[in-house]
Amino acid sequence: MSIPKQIDALRLRQIIEFCLRRELAPDHPLPRMEEDLVESGALDSMAWVGVIGCVEAAANVPDLGARLADSPASIAALLAALESPARARPKQPQKTTRNPAAAGPPVHTDGQAVILGWGEALGSQVIPADQVESEFGLTPGKLRDRAGIESVRRVTGPENEFNLAAVATRAALKRARVKPADLDFLVVTRETSLGYPSLGAQLHSRLLARDTCGVLDVGGACLGLLNGFAVARSLIAAGSARKVLVVSADVHTRQLAPGRVPGEFGGLFGDGASAFILAASSPSPASYRLGEFIFGCAGAYAGAIRVGPAGGGRRARPA
Repeated sequence: MSIPKQIDALRLRQIIEFCLRRELAPDHPLPRMEEDLVESGALDSMAWVGVIGCVEAAANVPDLGARLADSPASIAALLAALESPARARPKQPQKTTRNPAAAGPPVHTDGQAVILGWGEALGSQVIPADQVESEFGLTPGKLRDRAGIESVRRVTGPENEFNLAAVATRAALKRARVKPADLDFLVVTRETSLGYPSLGAQLHSRLLARDTCGVLDVGGACLGLLNGFAVARSLIAAGSARKVLVVSADVHTRQLAPGRVPGEFGGLFGDGASAFILAASSPSPASYRLGEFIFGCAGAYAGAIRVGPAGGGRRARPA
C-alpha cells in the first residue's frame, strides 16, 4: 500500500510528532531525528509500539510495523519506513490456528533441534580481577588463580538487561539469517530483571514480532539458559514451533555489589546477555544439534549457595 499523495513530508512529520506527544512525558522535548527512543529511555518498548500503531492508523500504512522490524526506534526510521515502498507480505491463512505449525507439514520427523545462530552482549566496562578482589576484600590472586577469572564485565549508564538482550538478539538473528517475523516463540530467562512487563514481553515488542509469536519467561538462575534450551527443544519436537529465540540476560553487579554480598559470591558475577535461534533439524553444516537433556536436583548443598535479605539493603547467606 502506497502513501496517499496528499500526505507530503511535512504532513508525515506532523503525524509522527502528534503520535510521539501521546506517549512522551508531558515535559519531554521532541527527540532528535536519529535518537533511539528506547535506548535513550525516552520511551519504553510498549510505548514505542503505541507510537507505531498511532502512525499506522493516522497515515493509513497498515504494514508500518513490518517495515520497522530491523530499525532503531527513531523519528528518522519512521520517516524512512513511511516513504519506502510497501514490501510484499506472505498471504496469511484466513483461519488462525493455535498451533503455528498445524497449517503446514510436520516440522520434522526426528524430534531434534539445532542452533542456527547466536549472539552476545556484555557490559561495556571491563574490570580486572585484582580490582574486583580489592572491592570485595578477597585475597589477592584468588579469582585469577582459583576461579580462572581475569576480568569481569559491568554495565554503565543506561545499560540494562533489556538493551543487552536486544543487542544479543539482533546478532543472533543476523547470523541465522532469520527475521523477527519468522519467530514462533520467544523463551527468555533472567534472574536480575524484575520489571513489568516481563523481559520476554518487552523484547517481543522491541522486535515487533508477530502477534501469534508466543512468549515464555523461565527461571532457573545459573541453569536458566539450559532450561530455556530444553523448553525450546520441546516446543519444536511437539510441532508447536518452527523457530524459537532463546535469550538469557542478567545484570548482577547492581545487586551483588561490594558491601551487599560476601566477596566469594559477588565477585564471581558480571553482566551480559546471550541469544540463540533454534529450529528443526537441518542438514546445514553451519548448525549445531542439541542433544538430550537429563535433569535432576540435588539439594544437599543448597544452603551453601542460598542468598537472602539481611536488612539495611544487604544480602547474605542464611545460617
